[in-house]
Amino acid sequence: MKRLLILVFFSIQATAQLHEVAQTTMVLPNEILETIEVLTVEDEVLLVDFQESILGRDKNVMLIKYNAQLEQVWTAFCPVNRLYQPVSYLTKDDVFYYLTRELESKKVQLIMFQMDSGHWSVHDFELLTNMSDISFEMFNGNVLIGGTYNYKPVIEMHTLSDKTAKVLPEIYYKNNTLGNMMVNPYRNQLYVFSQVQNKCQFQVTIFDALGKLVSRHLLGDKKHKVQGAEVRFGLDGEPFIVGAYNSSCTDLSEGFYTGSLDEPNRIKYHAISDLRSFNDLLPVKRREKRLLKKEKGKSSPLRQRLIFSIPFSGSTGYIASAEVYTQQTTTTYQVPMNQGTTGRLVSRRDVLSTKDYRVSNLLLVENSFDGQVIQDRMVKMTSNNFNHIEPQVAYIVKDEAFYGILPNKDDLVYVNMSSDTPDVQRFKIMSSEKFNVSSIDAKLISWTPQYALVYGTADAFFNNNTASFTRELFFLKKIEIK
Repeated sequence: MKRLLILVFFSIQATAQLHEVAQTTMVLPNEILETIEVLTVEDEVLLVDFQESILGRDKNVMLIKYNAQLEQVWTAFCPVNRLYQPVSYLTKDDVFYYLTRELESKKVQLIMFQMDSGHWSVHDFELLTNMSDISFEMFNGNVLIGGTYNYKPVIEMHTLSDKTAKVLPEIYYKNNTLGNMMVNPYRNQLYVFSQVQNKCQFQVTIFDALGKLVSRHLLGDKKHKVQGAEVRFGLDGEPFIVGAYNSSCTDLSEGFYTGSLDEPNRIKYHAISDLRSFNDLLPVKRREKRLLKKEKGKSSPLRQRLIFSIPFSGSTGYIASAEVYTQQTTTTYQVPMNQGTTGRLVSRRDVLSTKDYRVSNLLLVENSFDGQVIQDRMVKMTSNNFNHIEPQVAYIVKDEAFYGILPNKDDLVYVNMSSDTPDVQRFKIMSSEKFNVSSIDAKLISWTPQYALVYGTADAFFNNNTASFTRELFFLKKIEIK
């Protein structure tokens, strides 16, 4: 196979170390409730901050753009009506889109920030249906908004220029749960993913630029229940689909799959238990027992909790990451129920629970889009507890070696996954500051193959000539392997 992926594994024993390249910090105000998220756009960084005063009277969307050295390029503030709440955001064609919605209403507001200048404009329009759990996508300048209405999925296409809208066909039917929407820019098509609940199947529905149905495909079969999907584009925009699967309708995963949406019947499945690196980590007796069962044809599938992601991809293949995680604790608590939009609290209370998880192993696999597993590596690594099922790991490539990085306590732990004898090392997140910090809450993003981002909050202790005080600090750091 001709390999255009330059990211390959080698047995490298180099002892490179993690280093901080650039960093920026800011003190968060006490009187404002903030929801801060970070995303990368090529070699730039965007900080997205939804700000709300404690009484809820003032709301703003603040956007800060940083260059590759984490130097601030511009800052933009857009006020938001106090009755509106954030929905989601995305970037496309040098524009950052931020969608908000009025509480208990069909009214929505789309804020458009120009990436080169930070200048913004606002577009107000109304939904056709009073849908819930909404998300959105941009397609040829049209706003696609998907959600749930009468327990069925629905997608609306809104044209801002003439303020027209329509509902896409072949989506609104029962026992169907809407997933994500994705645009193929090479073919000018929209892919809509959904879960068919009564059949425990995953499907993709394809629409053209006018919102007309092109085709629909059920993914998986009786022995392989596809749980989710990510799309990567090969040569000429061929859509390749990758994700995790299981043989039963549970949240656990047995492995991953690869295939083309042009030929969905030729999807190939790879069980994690068949990978060399996974078996190398098993105790000798357990490995021998599984091998004996396999030879007798009595082996049973091995199921894991997996967070599946694609940190890097090329024109003929991709690098797949699977974070094996375990459930740690379940916390049950009571919160007051809110009655309508008046803010009045009633006596009835709602019981909620949160679950904490922790990564225990990292699996990295190099795959071709035609379904071949080229190489795989698995190492034992432990993360901090987390409660949102989303990727926790970041990867950096140095001298053709892969380094996996996870937050652990107040540090980062990292390992050369290309080494035959991987050694976990530690890196202090807040080692260069001139003040004391505690309670570090850090997240990671794979940025480019050479760099990763670590960001989060910490309690910073300040001491001047007149007083000592503690403030919450937001930090953003660019890291590399040297």
